[in-house]
Amino acid sequence: MVTARIQSTRLDARFFTFYFSIFTFLSYLHLHDWKVSFTPPNLL
Repeated sequence: MVTARIQSTRLDARFFTFYFSIFTFLSYLHLHDWKVSFTPPNLL
């Protein structure tokens, strides 16, 4: 039982890291697109 709990915890940590990295990447792309779309050329 203890070994199964440890394995499931590791699996959850892997999925959490995976989804967190994807979320961070998508939010970064969203902010980057927002800056490019709404920044006037004279401020670049």
